[in-house]
Amino acid sequence: MSDLLKEYDESTKKRGYYAHIIKLSFYSLLVIIAAIYFGNMFFGQYSLDTLLSLESLKTQLNQKINFLKQQNSNAQKDYFELQGLLPQ
Repeated sequence: MSDLLKEYDESTKKRGYYAHIIKLSFYSLLVIIAAIYFGNMFFGQYSLDTLLSLESLKTQLNQKINFLKQQNSNAQKDYFELQGLLPQ
C-alpha cells in the first residue's frame, strides 16, 4: 500500500511540475509579446514617422500663420488708408 501511495505521489509531483513549467512558459511568452508590442508602439518606426510628420506640419502651419498675419496687416493698412481718403 505504501508503494502505491509513493508512486501516486511521485506521478502527481511530476504532473504538477510540468503544469508549473507550462504556466511559466505561457506567462513568459505573454510578457515577451506584450513587451514587443508596447515597445514597437512607443518607440517603433510608425511612431517616429508620426512625430516627424507632425513636427513638419507644425512648421508649415506656423509659416502660414505668419504669412496670413502679414497679409492681414497689409489689408488693414490699405483699408484704413482708403477710409481716410473717402469724404465723410
